[in-house]
Amino acid sequence: MHTSSKLFTKYFLTLSLIISGCTLGQTFEPSTTSLPSSTGTAIPTSTSTQTHIPTDTSTPVPTLMATPAPVCNPGTTVQGAIDDLLPGYIDITKVSTSLDGVMLTVVFSLRELPSQITINKMELRSGVGEIGWGVAIDSDNDPNTGGSSSHSPYGIGYNALLQASHYKTAGGEQTGAIEKLFSDKTNVWEFKPNGHYSVIANGTISIDLQKSKTISLTAKVRNITLQSYLTFYTTYKTNNEQFSDILCER
Repeated sequence: MHTSSKLFTKYFLTLSLIISGCTLGQTFEPSTTSLPSSTGTAIPTSTSTQTHIPTDTSTPVPTLMATPAPVCNPGTTVQGAIDDLLPGYIDITKVSTSLDGVMLTVVFSLRELPSQITINKMELRSGVGEIGWGVAIDSDNDPNTGGSSSHSPYGIGYNALLQASHYKTAGGEQTGAIEKLFSDKTNVWEFKPNGHYSVIANGTISIDLQKSKTISLTAKVRNITLQSYLTFYTTYKTNNEQFSDILCER
């Protein structure tokens, strides 16, 4: 099983070059003194030229500066990077979020977004998570409470998931527009004391194919605030490979 996942921590190199130049000092004009009871040529008393010599002409060693970590809270935008190894409709290029009270909206910008896709492929066994776009939510921003998301196995402390996802059922293949296929598959899942997630509310999904190639998910999420921590993910499974893209994984 092959998983292609991008991390979007980046580094920038800042090179500071300090060169100390030479400054030519002032040259004093000669002074003259008349000799008593005689006429003659003035005798220069001093001629002085001062030149500043640089004390340090070395070049400083370049300093590596880490790119600041993305702010993964509601009301922010997180940038992704193109990964041609992923199917275009799960390759996240950007995610924007907004929060109105406890109403969360997540907008996934994707590299490609077809007008139709096929789900419930016959090659998969029943119950397998075939495809999804979602966000794992740590409502209290405390990794010591909550559980782990199956789409983000190394992350902990999530209290809820908002996702549009399809799990293989016993029925035949279905082909259609994403918005139609996932209108009843966009839900809020909440972590339970028994260690599992269960659906507690429905959400909505909307698609923009023409301008921005985006999938937007909206739902009410209990206890969410502007300080909640968010992890964004997409997933797609074939019979042989599992693909995923994750932003803000911790």
